[in-house]
Amino acid sequence: TRNSAAMPPPLKNRSHAPAKVGQSRPPPRQPGRWMASRDAGERAAFFARREAATVLRRVLRGDASKRSGGSIKSLVFSPSVRNKRATFALVCQTLKYLPILKEVLASSGVFSSKWKKQEELVYVTAYDILFGQHS
Repeated sequence: TRNSAAMPPPLKNRSHAPAKVGQSRPPPRQPGRWMASRDAGERAAFFARREAATVLRRVLRGDASKRSGGSIKSLVFSPSVRNKRATFALVCQTLKYLPILKEVLASSGVFSSKWKKQEELVYVTAYDILFGQHS
């Protein structure tokens, strides 16, 4: 007699059957796996850029009004920022290259269009495209 509780039900799809003893079979290929991880990385970069643009906006507006909007570090370490390390790096590096970015974007006429209201996000994205680490 067989104990049906101890044995798993037979597999319908033979391609996923366990390998025989002594043979190793690679795991079944998941077609969207690489794309999903790439999309997740792009999504994380998108959110880091958004958060960096928010911090950059507060820093630049505080500097323009001659009063402190807070230090970069205190703004990045606020509870609303999720990816603190990437946000801090993006803000610092964007500020480092800001004069060059302003000149390039002004000469290209980007801010005469709908992007005027999202000026800081354009700065962060332009930094990331032009000077950021590409993998």
